[in-house]
Amino acid sequence: MYIKSGASEFINGSFKCNKKIANHLMYQCSLPLLSRDKNGKYCFSTTKELEDAISNLPIFLKVLLAIDGRKGG
Repeated sequence: MYIKSGASEFINGSFKCNKKIANHLMYQCSLPLLSRDKNGKYCFSTTKELEDAISNLPIFLKVLLAIDGRKGG
């Protein structure tokens, strides 16, 4: 369960990413999804677990993160 679409722009301190990175964080790292917006951005709460998961991303996802840009709310 997550917050409905469009709410992610109102969530301060959140981490936004694309679908490929979000799938890795949800299914490989077992991090809960906070919300998803209409533009395909996925939003996660900024936690120590998220920071650890981001630092251990596979190289191809780190490249996507660098291209897409790391966005906070």
